[in-house]
Parts: sequence; structure tokens; C-alpha cells
Amino acid sequence: MPDQKLKLSDELLSRVSAGGRSASSDAQQIEALKTERASIEAGAKTEVARLQVAKEAIEAFKAGFEVIKSHNQLKSTIAEWQGRVTQAEIEVKKAEVSLQTARENNHILAEELVQSRDLMDRILELFDFTMAELKNSDCSKDEKTKLRRELLEIADRLVKFKK
Repeated sequence: MPDQKLKLSDELLSRVSAGGRSASSDAQQIEALKTERASIEAGAKTEVARLQVAKEAIEAFKAGFEVIKSHNQLKSTIAEWQGRVTQAEIEVKKAEVSLQTARENNHILAEELVQSRDLMDRILELFDFTMAELKNSDCSKDEKTKLRRELLEIADRLVKFKK
């Protein structure tokens, strides 16, 4: 600010321009003007410093508000993800229940299948034994053929059923 020219008030300029004063009065007036100029410059520097402090305070408030805004966004994001995690946990529990039910059902079906295959194996063993007995029996050839055909039909049904 010292480089800038200060505009003095019209009253001061009129006092300076008023003639007929003595040298001591002029010196006093010059001193008064210098003092007033120094006072104005000091006031201007003070105001510039106040403005700078105000700017910094505004920036600090802005930063504070940004922190608060960021904190609020973080809270909402946390709440959103907690909701998602809770929903996922519910879905996992549902899937676990479904899996357990499916395992129980599959276990029952597997046991039934094992029992069914055991039964089929026994029936097929009986069939093989019957066929062997048929070969060794004293029946007529037509009867053997008829029995063999019926046994083969039964065997086909059993094999299809076993699959």
C-alpha cells in the first residue's frame, strides 16, 4: 500500500492551499498531514490483515464443513453396507437351510436307491440261479423256451428298473 498514492480529503487540501500562513504553521500542517497519512496507511494495513484473517477463517469453516459432509457421507455409506451385509447374511442362512433340506432329502433318496439296488441284485441272482436250474431241468424243450422267454422279459424289466 505504501506505493499507492493516497487521496487526501478535500478539507485537508483546502487547509494546505489556504495562503498566508507562516513557515512554522506550514511545518505543523505538513507534520499533521504526514501523521494523518501514516494513520491512514496503518489503518489500511490493519484492514488488509483483518481481511486476510477473515479469508483464512472462511477457508477454515469451508474445510470444517467439508469434513462434516464427508463424515455424513461415510455414515450413510456405512449404514448402506451394513444393510447389504445383513441382507447377505439372511440370504446365506436361507441357502444353508435349503442346502440342509436338500442334503436330508438326498440322503433319504440315496438310502432308498441303495436298498433298491440291493434288492435288484438279489432278484438278478435269483434269476441267474433260475436260468441255471432251467438248463438242468427235465422239462420239454417248448416249456424251457417259454420259461426262458418269460425269464428274459422279466430280466429286461428288472434291468430297466435298476437304471
